[in-house]
Amino acid sequence: MTELATEAPPVSIDRSTAAAYAELCKLRLNTMSALSAVAGYGLVAPTLGLWTAFHVGLGTMLVACGAAAVNQAIEAPFDRQMRRTERRPLPTGQVTPAQATGFGLALGFVGGLELFVGASPLAALLALATMALYLLIYTPLKRRTPHNTLIGALPGAMPVLVGVAAAEAGFPPIGWALFAI
Repeated sequence: MTELATEAPPVSIDRSTAAAYAELCKLRLNTMSALSAVAGYGLVAPTLGLWTAFHVGLGTMLVACGAAAVNQAIEAPFDRQMRRTERRPLPTGQVTPAQATGFGLALGFVGGLELFVGASPLAALLALATMALYLLIYTPLKRRTPHNTLIGALPGAMPVLVGVAAAEAGFPPIGWALFAI
């Protein structure tokens, strides 16, 4: 008598592919964005809700990782030309621009949903606006003007406002002060 298999076979994950997608996320850099959002929330929230803080951090991290992945898809032709970036997942062919774009947009959507449900609709709107500003204005300006750094400071400072928006219905003066810093 033969036994029927009751368990699905294990799923094999190619470590190099998983590492390539993780690299698209720029995890070290975007951890700082998530921590900035949580700090903004913690400084403004009348009572610290740990679940809300968790959702603020996770949602911000997902949106930031999504922006990083789409940015690398946009920048792939230029990354191939620079020694510092030629070994990234897109220039090496580990991930295609379409895969990186789809992955990034999916992360952005899930992160926005996470913020909308777990924090506040305003926090979600700000995070997604940050992603749009980064991809649609800052990234194209990198090739056109040295002032792109000044414009890039705006999406860099927005995570703290995402956290403040999760704690408040609007933007108290402390939120603007944190943004300006």
